[in-house]
Amino acid sequence: MRTFFEEYGFVVIRDAIDQQHVQSIKSHIFELASTRAGKKIDPDNLMATDWVQVYAGEYNAKRGFLACDIPVSQPATDARQHPNIYRAFSALSRRKDLWTKFDRYGLMRPTRNVKNLEGEYVDVASWKTESNWCHWDQNPWDEPHFARMQTILAVSDHTETSGGFHCIPGMHKGMNKYAEVYSDRWKRGCLVSMEDPELLECLYRVTLRKGNVADLTIC
Repeated sequence: MRTFFEEYGFVVIRDAIDQQHVQSIKSHIFELASTRAGKKIDPDNLMATDWVQVYAGEYNAKRGFLACDIPVSQPATDARQHPNIYRAFSALSRRKDLWTKFDRYGLMRPTRNVKNLEGEYVDVASWKTESNWCHWDQNPWDEPHFARMQTILAVSDHTETSGGFHCIPGMHKGMNKYAEVYSDRWKRGCLVSMEDPELLECLYRVTLRKGNVADLTIC
């Protein structure tokens, strides 16, 4: 596992949490979304929801971020401290004293065969998240070397057509070189969009199943 991680910058761990735990996290996500919507979201009537309000803006909606709410519910906290996830991070980082920080939930809406307010099933292209959005979560100019890890926990199945996580395998080994070559592109902040066509061609979709986690270098 560690060898694969060090070579490609990510590794998928199957069944990190059980399906009952997955369902409890999904339930909380819908509760949180419903709270933001001001009413209970009906999965069979999604177009009746004010999604800009749920996502707290178009920026989050286009990237699938559920506003800026921090996942501090009991199911999310239990997942963050789960023995399987702890052991994975401990093995990959070669240390036992781990520190964590909070991130946020991702929520992507269906875009095909969505029932509209007239009861017809239609495609909703405007609900698609930004295509090929690729970014650094660690500023390569401020921190050009490996510094930390993050994880993605899937609570639904990702397929080749449903969307989900993608990355550039092995890119973590070139952070310092990227920062050196493109020193004139320096940007502020920890989330930096990557807009290099030659690199975007190397994007690789990592399909996850619910209960799987993808541990990855922060880049």
